[in-house]
Amino acid sequence: AEQSLRAQAAAHGVTGRLGFVPKLREADFIPARSLADLMVDNRWYNAHTTGADSLWAGVPAVALQGRGLASRASGSFLAALGLGYTVAPSWKAYEDLICSLASTPERLQLLRRRLLDALLAAVPHSLTDSQLSR
Repeated sequence: AEQSLRAQAAAHGVTGRLGFVPKLREADFIPARSLADLMVDNRWYNAHTTGADSLWAGVPAVALQGRGLASRASGSFLAALGLGYTVAPSWKAYEDLICSLASTPERLQLLRRRLLDALLAAVPHSLTDSQLSR
């Protein structure tokens, strides 16, 4: 799969931007996810837990608006964080948004900052560090 993905990426002019990691322990999974620049969710069956983990790790996401429950998970997560504008209403808008974010580091960084701000706002400030680490 890795070889095929690298070949497809190279065929489309995307080189040096894909990263692959070996299977990780659960405790290392979310921190390793934070190394990604952008999560591009698939069309028919959204990421669900993986998507939530990616967002919690501070990785912005782009999703395509779906009709069925399985294809609406990412859109729900993003809307709840105030980032519903990263849920594209059409395949063309989805592709355009991904290409725009991938080719404009400043825009991607701004999206990451908005995501991190939303995550901080979502955590009750009355919780102590020890409560959050449970």
